[in-house]
Order: sequence, then structure tokens, then C-alpha cells
Amino acid sequence: MRANNRGLVFKKLVMDPGISRTELAKSLNLTKMSISKIVAELLRRGLIQEEEKIISGEAHKNPVSLNLAPGCPRIIGIQIQRRYCRAVLCDFRLNILDSRQVNFERKISLKKLKEALLSMTEQLLAAGNVLGIGIGCVGPVDVENGVIRNPPNFGDVQDFPVARFMEETFGLPAVLEHHYNCAALAEQYFGIGRGVRNFLYVGITRGVGMGAVVNGRLYSSFLGNVPEIGHISVDVHGRRCRCGGRGCLERYISIDVMERELEKLTGEQRPFREFCAMSDRPEVKGYFDKIMEYLKTVLAGCVNLFRPELIIIGDEGKYFPDACVKALEEQVAKSHLYQEWWKVRIRKTDMDRDLLMASPAVGIMEKVFAGEFLFGNVKE
Repeated sequence: MRANNRGLVFKKLVMDPGISRTELAKSLNLTKMSISKIVAELLRRGLIQEEEKIISGEAHKNPVSLNLAPGCPRIIGIQIQRRYCRAVLCDFRLNILDSRQVNFERKISLKKLKEALLSMTEQLLAAGNVLGIGIGCVGPVDVENGVIRNPPNFGDVQDFPVARFMEETFGLPAVLEHHYNCAALAEQYFGIGRGVRNFLYVGITRGVGMGAVVNGRLYSSFLGNVPEIGHISVDVHGRRCRCGGRGCLERYISIDVMERELEKLTGEQRPFREFCAMSDRPEVKGYFDKIMEYLKTVLAGCVNLFRPELIIIGDEGKYFPDACVKALEEQVAKSHLYQEWWKVRIRKTDMDRDLLMASPAVGIMEKVFAGEFLFGNVKE
């Protein structure tokens, strides 16, 4: 309980910089004495610092606020994707202090991945004061045991205990999470999912995936996997998918598929975001209308399953034309079982690429907030 209370206080200071002791006590329902004791410990350990809020001209009337100290530990966050691996050094608000990236020219392999993890992490550790290593990876992954299982098109990277590999090499705690769950957690703490207890994050890249927050907590299966909405069929007689099925959603709305289709329609070769800016052209608008129909079918089913308050469209999906997303919201509202009770909001993420790249660090932050790291051996 003592460690948990310290984690809760530290979490509040991360998310609400400049909060006062009185505000902390009220928001966390802890006594002023408990807050004073915890704050004194955090100050002594150099994790936080006191700052004066300038509200009036009289110094004695200005309340003292609390913020993270410059000496607060940092976190390394690592994104493992099919074409690259990126590591960032960040603070507890996911501000990137340094970064490294290794691109896989042809395809990923276990040898190349290990070399990238070792070189990037060694370079970032040189700055010192690193608490732990958070890792985000495409799935399937075994979060409980920190193992990358068998993601499609992932070379010979199978059943790789990446968390143990990093812990044994660098002597720091390491946690693995599905990269869409990392994105959902970043939205929960720092994005438009903040304060929303039930929301879905839909990431659209070269695949389609989802992270879900249910009753304020990250949802995952007993293996730690996310809902694989990219492999929900929208046409049982449709295109063959690498998973063995037909008509999977990602065979129609992944970025490379949409770019190829739009190139055929327009006769132009452009990145996806530029096609999105051309939605005033009839052939482009018509194509996006069809795409939204596919997405609506799957999201309406997800609403029936999870009953979210909010659906966030992220990754490259944030470039969808605004009118398309508004139309999608209206179509989903008419298609789910609970339409008479509430209308689910659908919004594009405002999370920038830096925040997304740093999101695996949230896996370490979650352990701190739960009192497991930093505060695990607290004694009164």
C-alpha cells in the first residue's frame, strides 16, 4: 500500500505539473499528513522539486507547486517494426531527449535485431540515470513473459525473449508490450484519451490494429495480445490475406493497399497523406467513401463488443480527410446496437510522431505508477 500510494502521487505529478499539496490530497483522497510524508520523500530522493506559483504580488500568498525534478530518472523506449527499429531516451512526459534508429534494408532478422538493440541502447545509456527499458513490437507477442512470438513477415524473429535479453545484457528492468497498446496508453496519459475511461485506438499503417482501454485499464488477452481487427473479414469472398482468410480489413485499408489503389485511380504516385489532401477530386472522394464503409462495418462491431465512449484513429489514419471521419462517425452511430443510448465519438489523434515513437516507455511508467519500480522497497 505504501509503495502504491507513492506511485499514485508520482503519477499525479507526472500528469498534472504544478499541482499543490492540497490539490494532491483532494484528488487522491489521501490525508494531508500522508501527502506531506510522501512529498518529503520524493523531494529528498530528487524526483520532484518545489516551485512557486506567481499568483499575486505578495510572495507569502503565492502557493508552492510541485513538479518533476531535472534529476528524475529517464526511460528508454524501443519500437520494433518490420522495416526499422528505433530507440529513444525520454523523460516521464515522453519528451524525447535523444534517439537512434536502425533501418532494415531488406528484411528484419534476429541477428540484425539483436545488433540494433545492443548498439542503440548502449549509446543512449551513456547519458546515465536510466530507470528501465520499454519495448513495443508488432504482434503476436507474449507480454507476460516478454517474448516476441511469430509476427508475420518478421524473418526468423520467432519466440525471441526480448525482455530477458535486454535485462541480462544491461542490468535494467525491461517490459514488452504490443505497439498498439503502447499507443493507447500514450493517448490515455498524454493524448485525447486522457480522462476517458473507455476508448479504442485504431492504428492504420501497413497493417490495421487496435489498442483498447476498458474501465480505465488497458485491455489485452491472457497472452497480452490486442484485438486483431485487421483480420476481421469485410468480404468472405474477398481478397486472400496472409493470415489464410479472405476479405480481411487490412487487405483494403492498410496504407500500401490504399496508395496502390489511389495511384491507379489518379494516375499519380504520391504518399498517402497527399492523396488525403486531394479528397475534393471525385475519384478520390469516391474511393474514401468506399474505405469508410469497410471501416464502419468493423467499428460498429467493435462498439457492440467494447461500448467505448471514443474511437481514436491513429498512425497514418490521422491523415484521413476530416469530412470522411465525420461521415464515419455518423455511419457508425447508425449501425451499432446501442445507438439509442449514446453516440460514440470518432476523432483523429493529435499525437505527433515523437510521442508515438516514445510510447513504449509507458510500459515502464505503468510499473512506476503501480509502485513496482522506484518505490518497491519503501519503508516507513
